[in-house]
Amino acid sequence: MSNTKIENETKTRDNRKEMKKARRHRTLRNVMLVAVHALGVGAIVGLSVALYFSQDKIEMQAKYQNQMESVYAKAYYNLLDGVNDVDTTMAKLSVANSEEKQEALLYEIWCASTLIEEYLATFENQDEGVRTAVKFVNQLGDYSLYLAGKLSRGESLDDNDRETLRKMRPMADALKESLKKVGTDLDGGKLFLEEDGVLESFASAFSTFSEPDFNYPEMIYDGPFSDALETRVAKGLEGQKEITEEEGAAIISKFFDGATEINHIGRFEGHIPTENYSFTYDGHPAYVQLSVLGGKVVNYTLSTTEEGDTEVSEAGQIAIDFAEKLGFQNMQVVWSATAHGHTYVNLAPVVEGIILYPDLVKVKIDGDKVVGFDSAHHAYNHRDRHLPKPAIGEDEARKNLSVTPVRSGRLALIPDGGEKETLCYEYECEAEGTYFIYIDALTGAETEILYVIDDVDMGESMM
Repeated sequence: MSNTKIENETKTRDNRKEMKKARRHRTLRNVMLVAVHALGVGAIVGLSVALYFSQDKIEMQAKYQNQMESVYAKAYYNLLDGVNDVDTTMAKLSVANSEEKQEALLYEIWCASTLIEEYLATFENQDEGVRTAVKFVNQLGDYSLYLAGKLSRGESLDDNDRETLRKMRPMADALKESLKKVGTDLDGGKLFLEEDGVLESFASAFSTFSEPDFNYPEMIYDGPFSDALETRVAKGLEGQKEITEEEGAAIISKFFDGATEINHIGRFEGHIPTENYSFTYDGHPAYVQLSVLGGKVVNYTLSTTEEGDTEVSEAGQIAIDFAEKLGFQNMQVVWSATAHGHTYVNLAPVVEGIILYPDLVKVKIDGDKVVGFDSAHHAYNHRDRHLPKPAIGEDEARKNLSVTPVRSGRLALIPDGGEKETLCYEYECEAEGTYFIYIDALTGAETEILYVIDDVDMGESMM
């Protein structure tokens, strides 16, 4: 081999190293951007970012490596949640029978699309596939907003509108599949920031969007507009006394008998201000957020790699007992599912035979251990209520369904946008999938549609 050829190959290898080094530099810059964004929205609590920048080298202090991985993982799962919301809401829209409900669902798609675009933009998006995905999400949100405005003016969706929405479904499915590919890397133990890690392969997961024959539907719509979101108030905590840092530690000792190494790691000021602690429980690291008002457990995580099979009925009782130990009374299981060794249980109070869905509590169980607990909905919405009596019977409500239910309706109080709550009959229905349709128990109007996802990989993102 000639000296010239050897020199050329050496230069080629050096160029590749430099390109990879530059890509790693961009990756670490993105870490800082995601960390700042996550802190801004309250996704990561009590996290300090200490990164040292220089023109030639970016060094991340070793003790913050795990926190940075958590930030990126949180951003990914928020993105996954948003895509799941769009997918299910588009499914609901396809069976919605009233223009009022269609309008509400279109606004939901617009809101979810806005969040997806925001989180997708936090990852490297220099590749054509990711840019096309961002463009799709942006246009889906704008088009949904346009159609919602059309309905609000008293017009109806025409055949062209419905056909365009139908063509958008495969695009949403492709976005969902792209994120599942990323999830496969995470499930396989890859980290975001390691050499050839998840960030390096993120763009390639969206290669479908850059294929020449990808069917991207043409969309025509009016320009977008936005309204400010109302600030949420934790009604379930109003009037409670503020706890001190020391009182919070005492609450942990009470709720988690045998807890050791209790360490206060900061206070988070958000819609629900919390005092945050790390501790050791049952031999495993644990993390808890206690509401400043009242000292309620808002979020709890137990870090363990142990897994074990749990019967759904057993998991339900474990969840109820754990919630009761933390002070959440009269809770019943309203939903449960098992995926990849984890069991997920949703609890809600049942008062006078009515399920109070606004006061939902989510529990995650591995074997016989509760490893996740989220009571944010309960904190926002729980209060003494004067529950109305149904104005129509279950048989009359059933007549307003467009599909046949598989069982009788049951009474449920559901959130209905903003501060409003509506008493409904809940019907489980089958129509190329499982739907839960809610009929207003006072007026007979179609109020809400929930679409059940059978994809356990997506279902696992809910905690």
